[in-house]
Amino acid sequence: MKKTLILIFTIALGVNTFAQTSLGLKFGLNSNTYWAVGNKSLGEPAADVANSTYGNLIGYNAGLAFNTKMGDVGSFQLELLYSQKGNSAKSTKAFNRATYIDLKPLFNLGGGGDKWRVFAQIGPSINFWLSKADYDPVFGKFIPGSDKFLSATEDEDGTNNIRVDFGVVLGFGFKYKVGPGWILLNPRYELGLVPHTIVDLGGSDQGGYGIMNKGMSITTGYLFEF
Repeated sequence: MKKTLILIFTIALGVNTFAQTSLGLKFGLNSNTYWAVGNKSLGEPAADVANSTYGNLIGYNAGLAFNTKMGDVGSFQLELLYSQKGNSAKSTKAFNRATYIDLKPLFNLGGGGDKWRVFAQIGPSINFWLSKADYDPVFGKFIPGSDKFLSATEDEDGTNNIRVDFGVVLGFGFKYKVGPGWILLNPRYELGLVPHTIVDLGGSDQGGYGIMNKGMSITTGYLFEF
């Protein structure tokens, strides 16, 4: 992982030493839920049952963004964000709240004038899971012990929490020049590709499944140009 981070920052700094660069703050809202993929087994797969219960949960994100131009129509954007994710239960007011540090090395492609630019955006997201907790609406508080990260050997149903997961980001953005920098508006969709939780149901006829994040976000911010 350390080698991956070093490589990303080396690319960011070495793309073009004399390119137009900008650095600033971003913040916004997430609408996140979970999606499960499981083993095919006898009866109804457990992943299908899990997916039928997942609803969206609103959280926020905030952090730093660095952008450097790559030619006339492209740029490389590196973001480091604190991000709230999780999901809610469709049938109740229960929810799971998770917090992450997200590292997003993204590529922008677009164009515009001296005062404005529009772009499409794509790239990976490397997500470091910081905390979690389950909220119980019956008692109006978070469930004691639900903040514990479990391994398959610690939990009776084989739940295994994975602290680092990956996803892909697709979006677009609009920038407008104000003063020494740019105001940014950036809606996007993120789909998890690696589970943050694996549930192994062992010998049951429901098999097991992996749980991943997915959702929409919209961020704004201001990037100072150098």
